[in-house]
Amino acid sequence: MQTLPIRLYGTAAGTGDASDLANIIIPRAGRIAGINAVFLPEESQTGDDQWNMQVSMVSVAQFTQNDVQNVLLDMAGAAMHHGSPTSGQVSSFSQFVQLNVLVAAGIKVYLHVNAMTISDIFIANIYLEI
Repeated sequence: MQTLPIRLYGTAAGTGDASDLANIIIPRAGRIAGINAVFLPEESQTGDDQWNMQVSMVSVAQFTQNDVQNVLLDMAGAAMHHGSPTSGQVSSFSQFVQLNVLVAAGIKVYLHVNAMTISDIFIANIYLEI
């Protein structure tokens, strides 16, 4: 068995929900063994920055819906900006989640976000075993 890493990358272009910020097509049938979710906040902001990230096999974000299917990952957090916009420190986030999801070739996987600040960076590294 071989692991194929696939990256979803997007920069929030504004505040609020961003359905389908990025998407990929699964190139071969296999098993999603895990996802590494990364959030990198905009460094020039002050105050707090709340965010939500969703990796899904559905093209529209489903942050506030019940009984949804095909969501692989939901994460939320807050970045704390300390200091001035030019010299402050911000808190980033990285979390690996182990999964065992069988997928067919050609399935689309989407990255959805909800961000309070423009220019926040969202990354989801998908580890596909083929």
